[in-house]
Amino acid sequence: MGFDVYAAGVLNDSLWVARESEIERLDLKTPEAQLTASSSSPATSQLVRLDASSSKPPPLGHIVSYQWDLDGDGTPDRDTGADPTTTIRPVNSGQHRVTVWAHGDRGDGVDAASMTLAVRESAAAFTASSDIPTAGEPVQLDASPSAVPVSTMIDVAWDLDGDGRFETTSGSSPRVQWTPAKRGSAVIGLRVTRSGGRVDQTARAFDVRAASPGGETGISINDGAVATNDRGVTLTVAWPLRAQTALISNDGGFGAAGATTLLPVDEQHSVAADVAGESAAASDRVCAVTPGARRTPTT
Repeated sequence: MGFDVYAAGVLNDSLWVARESEIERLDLKTPEAQLTASSSSPATSQLVRLDASSSKPPPLGHIVSYQWDLDGDGTPDRDTGADPTTTIRPVNSGQHRVTVWAHGDRGDGVDAASMTLAVRESAAAFTASSDIPTAGEPVQLDASPSAVPVSTMIDVAWDLDGDGRFETTSGSSPRVQWTPAKRGSAVIGLRVTRSGGRVDQTARAFDVRAASPGGETGISINDGAVATNDRGVTLTVAWPLRAQTALISNDGGFGAAGATTLLPVDEQHSVAADVAGESAAASDRVCAVTPGARRTPTT
């Protein structure tokens, strides 16, 4: 068994090998840097572990220190000594380039490795125990969907009255209770402060419905009177949960054949009963039709 090596020698921290007509130089002082990350596409504020432990030492030495460029400006801003790992927590989304330099124990032997992190935008979000709440009904708000892996929501603040200020804080807890006081449109705001100082905000509109008075769906006149000859009547309405309007007729029919009125749901309405210009008689019937409810006449 033969070898084609004719000569070998060490000069200036290099191994020189002569093979036939070629001379090859093997660097003895420079390590080979390698770099990995716990996530190559983290979200903003997510803690990322950078690891250069797979770097190869020089052939006749070892790696003595690691330096890091974590802000992408091309110059080292952190030295971890012989520890081949460090962490970064990106605050802004976009392409984020990081670099490690591995230093060998022989003079100026150093090698660099880089990688680019595709940092995703974190976002604030929350759920509600009721998407269509009613006035006076407690609603549980939960900001758990705002969570980011390996990151902490340091402060969760809420704007519960729609004034743009976040007066209510649940601390690091993602949950809070909100009770709308009246029907109509209500806007709830959420502000999440994360590890590293990242802040995300969102807002969501709710259509708050009037609270149902309960009982059987329908209406009555003049505090439960069976009939009246007085055109001026007071209607007491009982509507199903989350209904918005009531269609009122004073002759038992709806549409062109009846005298109908569409009213927002409320416990009482004062109306003038009229059938073809005549006063309401004992035989006239008053009905309410509400979304999802049957017609319930009261005579």
